[in-house]
Amino acid sequence: MDPAREFFFVLSEFDPEDPLTLFPKFYPINGYANQYMDNPIQVVKDELVRFYVIGIGGVVQSPFHVHSTIFKVWPSGILWNEPYWAQTHLVANGDTAIIEAKWSEPGKYLFHVHGIQEEKGSMAILEVLEDDSELKSLEQPSNMPGSKSMIEWQEDLLYKLEDPQIITYDDLGSAGVPISTHGAVSADKVSIVKDSWNPKITESYAPIAVKVKPGTTITWTNDDIVVHTVTESESTSFDSGFIQAGADWQQTFDASGEFNYYCTLHPWMKGVVLVI
Repeated sequence: MDPAREFFFVLSEFDPEDPLTLFPKFYPINGYANQYMDNPIQVVKDELVRFYVIGIGGVVQSPFHVHSTIFKVWPSGILWNEPYWAQTHLVANGDTAIIEAKWSEPGKYLFHVHGIQEEKGSMAILEVLEDDSELKSLEQPSNMPGSKSMIEWQEDLLYKLEDPQIITYDDLGSAGVPISTHGAVSADKVSIVKDSWNPKITESYAPIAVKVKPGTTITWTNDDIVVHTVTESESTSFDSGFIQAGADWQQTFDASGEFNYYCTLHPWMKGVVLVI
């Protein structure tokens, strides 16, 4: 095979309460949910990248998908198999694949297991760099001649995750505690801010508190790179459903009142609309 920068991915499923459930809570990559959102996989533009992918799930199979390029895949990771080009490849439970791709433009792109898995731990960021200056100290020689292995870096990351820094968030994961309307601003447009999936972002909707007159239509724009919702907290009198990255959603407020809302996928994300 041609020289490439190599990574290793294990696609799995896990439920801490019921390991035999048909619908587990998490679908991690390499054992930790969403670990590559905070620690992106880094590659170099126009450089060949090779993924060794293994599926070890028990129920749902794994449609492995990358954004902003297509890839070449050897089914079952067997070089005797005829490779083909794809944007999504289904990795069966107990099966493998070798995937090769290139990205021509620097930036941050997503890869993940498609379907409900992407909202339960398999979402990941791949960062394309201009050059390899940041990676030289991390890469290791590969068993594949001429290739550069990042697998040891991936292993070291797992050790760091096993010794976490504990961070306490107020009411993390609950939609019940409302946002104060003190300081609410007059606005009919709200941004779902970049990286708002991260609990460290304290103002996930901006402005976090808005005030409008009855009959006003408010537009929410998802400026993040993952899916979010705008869902009323008390009675779900309004619910956007999934708002894809870059998409808009609108809601008209006819009645006066205070309407607290949150993201059902990331419930630490909260906002409020004051209609007066």
